[in-house]
Amino acid sequence: FPTTDGRELAQMAELYAKAQLPYPREQVVTGFHVLSQADGSSTVAIVACQRDVIERQLGLLREAGLAPELLAVSSWGVLGWYRQVLRTTPMNEPSLVVNVDDSRTDFVLIGDGRILSSRSVGQGLRDWKSVEETTDLLALEVERSRASIRKELPGTEVRSLVLTGLEEPD
Repeated sequence: FPTTDGRELAQMAELYAKAQLPYPREQVVTGFHVLSQADGSSTVAIVACQRDVIERQLGLLREAGLAPELLAVSSWGVLGWYRQVLRTTPMNEPSLVVNVDDSRTDFVLIGDGRILSSRSVGQGLRDWKSVEETTDLLALEVERSRASIRKELPGTEVRSLVLTGLEEPD
């Protein structure tokens, strides 16, 4: 965005998210994180989630007697894991990290120790019936991620692919 002012960034991020999301504004919670700033411009990560998903998770925590102070999206957890792995295993970056859990799969592009792009799909290990189906669906979603990256970040190509997450139960 063509500013470094926090209030202006918040307004621009809100307008951008509203134009990109397929849901009415009142059904979505959005936020942003400044990734870098230079020459009066800012690169930001825009985070969006359906409000009912957040309310459901917060409700579970409150029922358990917990009062959360921070709610973070899974891609930031993937980044933390990736930073730990980098201590022992160097990667060619940017790396596309594919994290599969039981009900979601995150596709997180990481370069220079930060998130460059991220997307998530509402399918995970429990949704896939066979190794062949899993392989086909993951390959399709990796290609969709790469296409999105080429559109969002022209000139950026994935240099390594990291697959992590749950293993299939016995």
